[in-house]
Amino acid sequence: MSSYWSHVARVSGGVIFGQLIGITGYLLLTWTYSPAAFGVYASWLAASVLGSVVSTGGLETSLVQDADGPERHSSAVYMLGTVLLGAIAYCAAAAAVMPFFPNVLVGNLWLVPTTMFVATLSLGANTILQSWAAAEGLFRPLIQLRILQSSTIVGFPLALALLGRDSSLLIIGHALGLAITLVFWMRYFGIASFRTFRLSALIPFWKKRRRTFVYVLPALALGSIVGNLPQLAVNARFGHEAAGYMALALRVLGTPISLLGVAVRDVFRRYATIAFRERGECKREFWNSFLVLGTVAIGFGIVMFAASEALFVVVFGEGWRSAGKYAKYLVPMTAAGIVASPLTYLVYIVRREDFDFYWQFAILLMIGVIFVTFSNIETTLIFYSLIYTMMYAIYMIACARFASGLGTIPSSCSHV
Repeated sequence: MSSYWSHVARVSGGVIFGQLIGITGYLLLTWTYSPAAFGVYASWLAASVLGSVVSTGGLETSLVQDADGPERHSSAVYMLGTVLLGAIAYCAAAAAVMPFFPNVLVGNLWLVPTTMFVATLSLGANTILQSWAAAEGLFRPLIQLRILQSSTIVGFPLALALLGRDSSLLIIGHALGLAITLVFWMRYFGIASFRTFRLSALIPFWKKRRRTFVYVLPALALGSIVGNLPQLAVNARFGHEAAGYMALALRVLGTPISLLGVAVRDVFRRYATIAFRERGECKREFWNSFLVLGTVAIGFGIVMFAASEALFVVVFGEGWRSAGKYAKYLVPMTAAGIVASPLTYLVYIVRREDFDFYWQFAILLMIGVIFVTFSNIETTLIFYSLIYTMMYAIYMIACARFASGLGTIPSSCSHV
Protein backbone atom coordinates (compact mmCIF):
# COMPACT_ATOMS: atom_id res chain seq x y z
CA MET A 1 0.00 0.00 0.00
CA SER A 2 3.02 2.34 0.10
CA SER A 3 2.61 3.26 -3.58
CA TYR A 4 -1.11 3.81 -2.95
CA TRP A 5 -0.52 6.42 -0.26
CA SER A 6 2.39 8.00 -2.13
CA HIS A 7 0.02 8.60 -5.04
CA VAL A 8 -2.61 9.94 -2.63
CA ALA A 9 0.00 12.31 -1.18
CA ARG A 10 1.07 13.46 -4.63
CA VAL A 11 -2.47 14.03 -5.85
CA SER A 12 -3.41 15.64 -2.53
CA GLY A 13 -0.59 18.14 -2.92
CA GLY A 14 -1.94 19.32 -6.25
CA VAL A 15 -5.53 19.26 -5.03
CA ILE A 16 -4.63 21.24 -1.91
CA PHE A 17 -2.81 23.86 -3.95
CA GLY A 18 -5.73 24.14 -6.35
CA GLN A 19 -8.22 24.35 -3.51
CA LEU A 20 -6.18 27.01 -1.71
CA ILE A 21 -6.43 29.08 -4.87
CA GLY A 22 -10.17 28.44 -4.95
CA ILE A 23 -10.64 29.21 -1.25
CA THR A 24 -8.64 32.43 -1.46
CA GLY A 25 -10.53 33.48 -4.57
CA TYR A 26 -13.86 32.57 -3.01
CA LEU A 27 -12.99 34.68 0.02
CA LEU A 28 -12.29 37.62 -2.26
CA LEU A 29 -15.56 37.02 -4.08
CA THR A 30 -17.54 37.15 -0.82
CA TRP A 31 -15.96 40.53 -0.11
CA THR A 32 -16.84 41.68 -3.62
CA TYR A 33 -20.35 40.35 -4.26
CA SER A 34 -23.47 40.42 -2.05
CA PRO A 35 -25.23 37.35 -0.58
CA ALA A 36 -28.16 37.99 -2.95
CA ALA A 37 -25.83 37.90 -5.98
CA PHE A 38 -24.39 34.64 -4.68
CA GLY A 39 -27.90 33.23 -4.35
CA VAL A 40 -28.71 33.84 -8.03
CA TYR A 41 -25.28 32.58 -9.11
CA ALA A 42 -25.59 29.43 -6.98
CA SER A 43 -28.98 28.62 -8.53
CA TRP A 44 -27.54 29.04 -12.05
CA LEU A 45 -24.60 26.81 -11.13
CA ALA A 46 -26.92 24.17 -9.66
CA ALA A 47 -28.88 24.04 -12.93
CA SER A 48 -25.63 23.85 -14.94
CA VAL A 49 -24.27 21.02 -12.79
CA LEU A 50 -27.50 19.08 -13.30
CA GLY A 51 -27.15 19.66 -17.04
CA SER A 52 -23.60 18.35 -17.05
CA VAL A 53 -24.72 15.16 -15.30
CA VAL A 54 -27.49 14.60 -17.83
CA SER A 55 -25.23 15.39 -20.80
CA THR A 56 -22.56 12.84 -19.83
CA GLY A 57 -25.15 10.10 -19.52
CA GLY A 58 -23.13 8.82 -16.55
CA LEU A 59 -20.81 7.17 -19.07
CA GLU A 60 -17.63 8.40 -17.35
CA THR A 61 -18.21 5.90 -14.55
CA SER A 62 -17.70 3.01 -16.99
CA LEU A 63 -14.20 4.11 -18.04
CA VAL A 64 -12.72 2.06 -15.18
CA GLN A 65 -14.01 -1.06 -16.96
CA ASP A 66 -12.05 -0.39 -20.19
CA ALA A 67 -8.51 -1.63 -20.70
CA ASP A 68 -5.72 0.92 -20.33
CA GLY A 69 -4.65 2.69 -23.51
CA PRO A 70 -6.42 2.88 -26.90
CA GLU A 71 -9.61 1.14 -25.78
CA ARG A 72 -10.26 3.65 -22.98
CA HIS A 73 -9.14 6.57 -25.16
CA SER A 74 -11.62 5.60 -27.90
CA SER A 75 -14.42 5.27 -25.34
CA ALA A 76 -13.63 8.78 -24.02
CA VAL A 77 -13.98 10.20 -27.55
CA TYR A 78 -17.51 8.81 -27.91
CA MET A 79 -18.38 10.02 -24.42
CA LEU A 80 -17.30 13.56 -25.36
CA GLY A 81 -19.53 13.38 -28.43
CA THR A 82 -22.37 12.37 -26.13
CA VAL A 83 -21.70 15.38 -23.91
CA LEU A 84 -21.96 17.81 -26.83
CA LEU A 85 -25.31 16.43 -27.97
CA GLY A 86 -26.59 16.28 -24.40
CA ALA A 87 -25.58 19.88 -23.63
CA ILE A 88 -27.39 21.16 -26.73
CA ALA A 89 -30.59 19.29 -25.83
CA TYR A 90 -30.51 20.28 -22.14
CA CYS A 91 -29.93 23.98 -22.75
CA ALA A 92 -32.57 24.14 -25.47
CA ALA A 93 -35.06 22.68 -22.99
CA ALA A 94 -33.87 25.09 -20.28
CA ALA A 95 -34.34 28.07 -22.60
CA ALA A 96 -37.88 26.92 -23.36
CA VAL A 97 -38.97 26.68 -19.70
CA MET A 98 -36.98 29.61 -18.33
CA PRO A 99 -39.67 32.27 -18.94
CA PHE A 100 -41.87 30.41 -16.44
CA PHE A 101 -39.28 30.89 -13.65
CA PRO A 102 -38.65 34.65 -13.44
CA ASN A 103 -36.97 34.42 -10.03
CA VAL A 104 -33.90 32.70 -11.49
CA LEU A 105 -33.36 35.20 -14.29
CA VAL A 106 -30.65 37.82 -14.01
CA GLY A 107 -32.16 40.49 -16.20
CA ASN A 108 -32.26 39.06 -19.70
CA LEU A 109 -33.22 35.85 -21.44
CA TRP A 110 -30.12 35.31 -23.55
CA LEU A 111 -27.48 35.34 -20.81
CA VAL A 112 -28.67 32.36 -18.75
CA PRO A 113 -29.09 29.75 -21.53
CA THR A 114 -25.91 30.87 -23.31
CA THR A 115 -23.70 30.69 -20.24
CA MET A 116 -25.50 27.54 -19.12
CA PHE A 117 -24.58 25.85 -22.41
CA VAL A 118 -20.91 26.80 -21.99
CA ALA A 119 -20.90 25.62 -18.37
CA THR A 120 -22.84 22.40 -19.05
CA LEU A 121 -20.60 21.42 -21.97
CA SER A 122 -17.40 22.32 -20.11
CA LEU A 123 -18.39 20.63 -16.85
CA GLY A 124 -19.53 17.48 -18.64
CA ALA A 125 -16.43 17.25 -20.83
CA ASN A 126 -14.14 17.99 -17.88
CA THR A 127 -15.83 15.18 -15.94
CA ILE A 128 -15.16 12.73 -18.78
CA LEU A 129 -11.55 13.82 -19.18
CA GLN A 130 -10.76 13.79 -15.46
CA SER A 131 -12.24 10.29 -15.16
CA TRP A 132 -10.18 9.19 -18.17
CA ALA A 133 -6.95 10.60 -16.71
CA ALA A 134 -7.58 9.08 -13.26
CA ALA A 135 -8.45 5.68 -14.74
CA GLU A 136 -5.22 5.77 -16.78
CA GLY A 137 -3.17 6.79 -13.73
CA LEU A 138 -2.25 10.13 -15.38
CA PHE A 139 -2.18 12.03 -12.12
CA ARG A 140 0.23 14.81 -13.14
CA PRO A 141 -1.92 16.38 -15.90
CA LEU A 142 -4.96 15.78 -13.73
CA ILE A 143 -3.40 17.90 -10.98
CA GLN A 144 -2.22 20.63 -13.36
CA LEU A 145 -5.58 21.08 -15.04
CA ARG A 146 -7.50 21.06 -11.77
CA ILE A 147 -5.24 23.87 -10.55
CA LEU A 148 -5.95 25.75 -13.76
CA GLN A 149 -9.70 25.33 -13.31
CA SER A 150 -9.56 26.48 -9.68
CA SER A 151 -7.70 29.58 -10.81
CA THR A 152 -9.90 30.52 -13.75
CA ILE A 153 -13.34 30.05 -12.19
CA VAL A 154 -12.50 32.58 -9.47
CA GLY A 155 -10.04 34.72 -11.44
CA PHE A 156 -12.50 35.72 -14.18
CA PRO A 157 -15.32 36.73 -11.79
CA LEU A 158 -12.84 38.83 -9.79
CA ALA A 159 -11.60 40.52 -12.95
CA LEU A 160 -15.15 41.17 -14.16
CA ALA A 161 -16.02 42.73 -10.80
CA LEU A 162 -14.18 45.79 -12.07
CA LEU A 163 -17.13 46.26 -14.45
CA GLY A 164 -19.85 45.76 -11.83
CA ARG A 165 -21.03 43.73 -8.83
CA ASP A 166 -24.16 41.94 -10.03
CA SER A 167 -24.75 38.21 -10.40
CA SER A 168 -24.46 38.33 -14.20
CA LEU A 169 -20.73 38.94 -13.98
CA LEU A 170 -20.29 36.08 -11.50
CA ILE A 171 -22.05 33.77 -13.93
CA ILE A 172 -20.14 34.94 -17.01
CA GLY A 173 -16.80 34.69 -15.19
CA HIS A 174 -17.44 31.14 -13.98
CA ALA A 175 -18.51 30.01 -17.46
CA LEU A 176 -15.38 31.54 -19.03
CA GLY A 177 -13.15 29.82 -16.49
CA LEU A 178 -14.66 26.42 -17.23
CA ALA A 179 -14.32 26.97 -20.98
CA ILE A 180 -10.63 27.90 -20.71
CA THR A 181 -9.94 24.73 -18.73
CA LEU A 182 -11.70 22.64 -21.36
CA VAL A 183 -9.55 24.17 -24.11
CA PHE A 184 -6.39 23.10 -22.27
CA TRP A 185 -7.83 19.63 -21.59
CA MET A 186 -8.47 19.17 -25.29
CA ARG A 187 -4.91 20.21 -26.11
CA TYR A 188 -3.67 17.47 -23.79
CA PHE A 189 -6.19 14.85 -24.86
CA GLY A 190 -5.57 15.59 -28.53
CA ILE A 191 -7.93 17.10 -31.10
CA ALA A 192 -6.69 14.48 -33.58
CA SER A 193 -8.33 11.82 -31.40
CA PHE A 194 -11.71 12.81 -32.84
CA ARG A 195 -10.73 11.58 -36.29
CA THR A 196 -11.73 8.12 -35.07
CA PHE A 197 -15.22 9.36 -34.14
CA ARG A 198 -18.06 8.08 -36.32
CA LEU A 199 -21.59 9.34 -35.70
CA SER A 200 -22.99 6.04 -36.98
CA ALA A 201 -21.07 4.20 -34.24
CA LEU A 202 -22.50 6.34 -31.42
CA ILE A 203 -25.74 4.41 -30.95
CA PRO A 204 -23.94 1.00 -30.94
CA PHE A 205 -21.59 2.49 -28.32
CA TRP A 206 -24.57 3.53 -26.20
CA LYS A 207 -26.09 0.06 -26.54
CA LYS A 208 -22.86 -1.50 -25.32
CA ARG A 209 -23.07 0.72 -22.22
CA ARG A 210 -26.80 0.26 -21.74
CA ARG A 211 -26.41 -0.69 -18.08
CA THR A 212 -25.01 2.79 -17.49
CA PHE A 213 -28.16 4.39 -18.92
CA VAL A 214 -30.46 2.08 -16.99
CA TYR A 215 -28.90 2.64 -13.56
CA VAL A 216 -26.03 5.15 -13.53
CA LEU A 217 -27.59 8.06 -15.42
CA PRO A 218 -30.83 8.02 -13.38
CA ALA A 219 -28.78 7.69 -10.19
CA LEU A 220 -26.45 10.55 -11.12
CA ALA A 221 -29.39 12.71 -12.18
CA LEU A 222 -31.10 11.95 -8.87
CA GLY A 223 -27.82 12.64 -7.05
CA SER A 224 -27.46 15.98 -8.78
CA ILE A 225 -31.04 16.86 -7.90
CA VAL A 226 -30.46 15.74 -4.32
CA GLY A 227 -27.26 17.79 -4.16
CA ASN A 228 -28.75 20.93 -5.68
CA LEU A 229 -32.39 20.73 -4.56
CA PRO A 230 -31.65 22.21 -1.11
CA GLN A 231 -29.94 25.22 -2.72
CA LEU A 232 -32.83 25.77 -5.11
CA ALA A 233 -35.44 25.13 -2.39
CA VAL A 234 -33.82 27.62 -0.01
CA ASN A 235 -33.72 30.17 -2.82
CA ALA A 236 -37.40 29.63 -3.59
CA ARG A 237 -38.72 29.45 -0.02
CA PHE A 238 -36.40 31.68 2.00
CA GLY A 239 -34.97 34.11 -0.59
CA HIS A 240 -31.76 34.89 -2.46
CA GLU A 241 -29.94 36.05 0.67
CA ALA A 242 -30.55 32.81 2.58
CA ALA A 243 -29.47 30.89 -0.54
CA GLY A 244 -26.26 32.91 -0.60
CA TYR A 245 -25.55 32.05 3.04
CA MET A 246 -26.16 28.37 2.36
CA ALA A 247 -23.96 28.44 -0.74
CA LEU A 248 -21.03 29.78 1.26
CA ALA A 249 -21.64 27.33 4.13
CA LEU A 250 -21.62 24.37 1.77
CA ARG A 251 -18.56 25.71 -0.05
CA VAL A 252 -16.54 25.99 3.16
CA LEU A 253 -17.74 22.67 4.57
CA GLY A 254 -16.93 20.99 1.27
CA THR A 255 -13.27 22.00 1.53
CA PRO A 256 -12.00 18.78 3.20
CA ILE A 257 -13.81 16.67 0.61
CA SER A 258 -12.13 18.74 -2.08
CA LEU A 259 -8.72 18.63 -0.40
CA LEU A 260 -8.48 14.97 0.60
CA GLY A 261 -11.57 13.25 -0.74
CA VAL A 262 -10.90 13.98 -4.40
CA ALA A 263 -7.32 12.70 -4.15
CA VAL A 264 -8.37 9.53 -2.31
CA ARG A 265 -11.17 8.92 -4.82
CA ASP A 266 -8.83 9.21 -7.82
CA VAL A 267 -6.23 6.85 -6.37
CA PHE A 268 -8.78 4.51 -4.78
CA ARG A 269 -10.54 4.19 -8.15
CA ARG A 270 -7.30 3.09 -9.81
CA TYR A 271 -6.09 0.64 -7.13
CA ALA A 272 -9.51 -0.80 -6.24
CA THR A 273 -10.19 -1.48 -9.92
CA ILE A 274 -6.93 -3.40 -10.30
CA ALA A 275 -7.50 -5.31 -7.04
CA PHE A 276 -11.06 -6.28 -7.96
CA ARG A 277 -9.95 -7.57 -11.36
CA GLU A 278 -7.11 -9.59 -9.88
CA ARG A 279 -8.57 -10.80 -6.58
CA GLY A 280 -12.35 -10.39 -6.90
CA GLU A 281 -12.34 -8.10 -3.84
CA CYS A 282 -10.70 -4.87 -2.65
CA LYS A 283 -11.37 -4.82 1.08
CA ARG A 284 -7.79 -3.86 2.01
CA GLU A 285 -7.96 -0.76 -0.20
CA PHE A 286 -11.42 0.07 1.14
CA TRP A 287 -10.67 -0.22 4.86
CA ASN A 288 -7.32 1.59 4.69
CA SER A 289 -9.01 4.52 2.99
CA PHE A 290 -12.00 4.37 5.35
CA LEU A 291 -9.87 4.63 8.50
CA VAL A 292 -7.84 7.60 7.28
CA LEU A 293 -10.91 9.45 6.03
CA GLY A 294 -12.78 8.68 9.26
CA THR A 295 -10.01 10.19 11.36
CA VAL A 296 -10.05 13.37 9.28
CA ALA A 297 -13.86 13.55 9.43
CA ILE A 298 -13.99 13.30 13.23
CA GLY A 299 -11.37 16.01 13.72
CA PHE A 300 -12.98 18.34 11.20
CA GLY A 301 -16.46 17.79 12.65
CA ILE A 302 -15.41 18.62 16.21
CA VAL A 303 -13.62 21.82 15.19
CA MET A 304 -16.34 23.10 12.87
CA PHE A 305 -19.21 22.34 15.24
CA ALA A 306 -17.52 24.34 17.99
CA ALA A 307 -16.17 27.24 15.96
CA SER A 308 -18.08 27.62 12.70
CA GLU A 309 -20.01 30.81 13.52
CA ALA A 310 -17.00 32.62 14.91
CA LEU A 311 -14.85 31.40 12.04
CA PHE A 312 -17.21 32.77 9.39
CA VAL A 313 -17.39 36.15 11.11
CA VAL A 314 -13.61 36.43 11.39
CA VAL A 315 -12.89 35.29 7.83
CA PHE A 316 -15.86 36.62 5.85
CA GLY A 317 -17.16 39.44 8.02
CA GLU A 318 -20.17 40.06 10.25
CA GLY A 319 -22.49 40.09 7.22
CA TRP A 320 -21.90 36.34 6.77
CA ARG A 321 -22.66 35.28 10.38
CA SER A 322 -25.79 33.41 9.25
CA ALA A 323 -23.64 31.29 6.93
CA GLY A 324 -21.67 30.19 10.01
CA LYS A 325 -24.90 29.20 11.77
CA TYR A 326 -26.03 27.20 8.75
CA ALA A 327 -22.63 25.48 8.62
CA LYS A 328 -22.99 24.29 12.22
CA TYR A 329 -26.27 22.55 11.37
CA LEU A 330 -24.67 20.85 8.36
CA VAL A 331 -21.53 19.53 10.12
CA PRO A 332 -22.81 15.92 10.70
CA MET A 333 -23.70 15.52 7.03
CA THR A 334 -20.36 16.97 5.94
CA ALA A 335 -18.32 14.77 8.28
CA ALA A 336 -20.09 11.67 6.96
CA GLY A 337 -19.55 12.90 3.41
CA ILE A 338 -15.79 13.19 3.94
CA VAL A 339 -15.71 9.43 4.48
CA ALA A 340 -18.38 8.38 2.02
CA SER A 341 -17.84 10.58 -1.03
CA PRO A 342 -14.54 9.02 -2.22
CA LEU A 343 -15.56 5.45 -1.39
CA THR A 344 -19.00 5.39 -3.01
CA TYR A 345 -17.21 5.06 -6.37
CA LEU A 346 -16.83 1.42 -5.42
CA VAL A 347 -20.32 0.64 -6.73
CA TYR A 348 -19.15 1.39 -10.30
CA ILE A 349 -16.11 -0.84 -9.94
CA VAL A 350 -18.08 -3.83 -8.63
CA ARG A 351 -21.02 -3.20 -11.01
CA ARG A 352 -23.63 -2.44 -8.34
CA GLU A 353 -24.91 0.77 -9.93
CA ASP A 354 -28.43 -0.39 -9.12
CA PHE A 355 -27.76 0.08 -5.40
CA ASP A 356 -26.69 3.67 -5.99
CA PHE A 357 -29.88 4.33 -7.96
CA TYR A 358 -32.16 3.01 -5.21
CA TRP A 359 -30.19 4.92 -2.57
CA GLN A 360 -30.45 8.19 -4.49
CA PHE A 361 -34.16 7.70 -5.04
CA ALA A 362 -34.78 7.05 -1.34
CA ILE A 363 -32.83 10.09 -0.19
CA LEU A 364 -34.55 12.31 -2.76
CA LEU A 365 -37.94 11.36 -1.34
CA MET A 366 -36.80 12.07 2.22
CA ILE A 367 -35.18 15.41 1.39
CA GLY A 368 -38.17 16.47 -0.68
CA VAL A 369 -40.45 15.87 2.31
CA ILE A 370 -38.12 17.81 4.60
CA PHE A 371 -37.95 20.89 2.39
CA VAL A 372 -41.74 21.16 2.04
CA THR A 373 -42.60 20.27 5.64
CA PHE A 374 -40.78 22.86 7.72
CA SER A 375 -41.30 26.61 7.45
CA ASN A 376 -38.22 27.45 9.53
CA ILE A 377 -34.88 27.25 7.73
CA GLU A 378 -32.91 26.23 10.84
CA THR A 379 -35.18 23.23 11.53
CA THR A 380 -35.10 22.32 7.84
CA LEU A 381 -31.30 22.27 7.73
CA ILE A 382 -30.99 20.23 10.94
CA PHE A 383 -33.28 17.47 9.66
CA TYR A 384 -31.67 17.61 6.22
CA SER A 385 -28.23 17.07 7.77
CA LEU A 386 -29.32 14.21 10.03
CA ILE A 387 -31.18 12.33 7.28
CA TYR A 388 -28.18 12.62 4.95
CA THR A 389 -25.84 11.35 7.70
CA MET A 390 -28.02 8.30 8.29
CA MET A 391 -28.16 7.53 4.57
CA TYR A 392 -24.38 7.83 4.23
CA ALA A 393 -24.01 5.25 7.03
CA ILE A 394 -26.25 2.84 5.12
CA TYR A 395 -24.17 3.38 1.97
CA MET A 396 -20.90 2.60 3.77
CA ILE A 397 -22.30 -0.60 5.26
CA ALA A 398 -23.21 -1.75 1.75
CA CYS A 399 -19.80 -0.72 0.36
CA ALA A 400 -18.00 -2.70 3.05
CA ARG A 401 -19.90 -5.75 1.87
CA PHE A 402 -19.15 -5.04 -1.80
CA ALA A 403 -15.45 -4.54 -1.04
CA SER A 404 -15.35 -8.09 0.34
CA GLY A 405 -16.65 -9.38 -2.99
CA LEU A 406 -20.18 -10.08 -1.75
CA GLY A 407 -23.14 -9.19 -3.94
CA THR A 408 -21.00 -7.95 -6.84
CA ILE A 409 -20.97 -8.55 -10.60
CA PRO A 410 -17.74 -9.93 -12.11
CA SER A 411 -15.70 -7.55 -14.27
CA SER A 412 -16.11 -9.94 -17.23
CA CYS A 413 -19.75 -8.79 -17.33
CA SER A 414 -18.79 -5.14 -17.22
CA HIS A 415 -20.76 -3.84 -20.20
CA VAL A 416 -23.76 -6.12 -20.02
